Amino acid sequence: MEDYTKYSIKDFVLDEFFCRWVILNSTEDTIFWENWLNQHPDQTKTVWAAKELIEKIHNAHEELTETELETELIRLTKSRNEFVDKRPNHLINLTKLWRIAAVFTVGILALLYIITQLSINPFINNTAYEKRTDNKRESLVEVINKDQNEKLVHLPDGSQITLKAKSRVSYPKVFASTHREIYLSGEAFFEVTKNPSKPFIVYANELVTKVLGTSFTISSYDSDKEVKVIVKTGKVAVYSSEKDKEVSTKQVQLTLTPNQEAIFNRAEKQLKRTLIELPSPVKPLDITSKMLVFENTPVYEVFDSLEEIYGIKIKYDRGLLAKCQLTAELDSQSLYEKLTLICRAINASYQIIDGEIVINGNKCN
Repeated sequence: MEDYTKYSIKDFVLDEFFCRWVILNSTEDTIFWENWLNQHPDQTKTVWAAKELIEKIHNAHEELTETELETELIRLTKSRNEFVDKRPNHLINLTKLWRIAAVFTVGILALLYIITQLSINPFINNTAYEKRTDNKRESLVEVINKDQNEKLVHLPDGSQITLKAKSRVSYPKVFASTHREIYLSGEAFFEVTKNPSKPFIVYANELVTKVLGTSFTISSYDSDKEVKVIVKTGKVAVYSSEKDKEVSTKQVQLTLTPNQEAIFNRAEKQLKRTLIELPSPVKPLDITSKMLVFENTPVYEVFDSLEEIYGIKIKYDRGLLAKCQLTAELDSQSLYEKLTLICRAINASYQIIDGEIVINGNKCN
């Protein structure tokens, strides 16, 4: 039996027994690895990263033809034999493996060859999450969600995190006296217990989110083109951090309120504020339904009502729209549908600029 306790990510990827579990997912192998992880929880992060790497390579090479696969296998296996130790106890027939997961094998051998030649590791100390947590492992608790279902995480201060699929979060066993720091890779919804003396700070790739007490969602999968912060209740401050540095510096800071989101474009390295796709009322439904019935109502009062209901700033020229009136019931439409109907009635239009709604129109007779 191999001593897996000393395995690195590369070692796991090279091990045929481990690869067989990831590819075939047999009941017997699953029982073995689940029991092994329960006995060695300190290796969870390494195993998770190796498994994720294998799955990504498998998905990335699905379009290769059978001829291409066989050619690459022959070529890369020669290189592989120069540096892979034989492991008789777990050796499986590669010919059979080709039939089941030839696509995976080509990709994995190619990547392993590159790793060995260049002495690089594609996961350890490569992502922002890993860099921020590696030197703090002993003082942090890490939760990894391998399932498709959401996972509820309870923090020491009473805050809660709803961890989405294929996501992981790390937090201190005991929060510091001046702040509460959380590290996220993937997506999660946060419900933060209010504590003005201890700001709640979430590090998620290129974005840092700082709050005192509120609820919000962060989406920061490593492979996504964008990192997003979406506010449900309260107010948060979001700013970009200097890449690959432990301590974040405020470069551009945005304050977000309900129904707003911050989007960081990783390619363009730009942070912007906008509205979410489907803004929801911040007022109770029984109140909003009464506020959305209008009869010969000045349109500026309609906009003021919408602003109050959704918590979104609506900018318009009050003098210009002074004579515009509206008769309508707007309780069943989405916010954007409401705005479209109103603007059509008064011959106006609207834009979303920096997380606010701007009305452009003409005088009404």
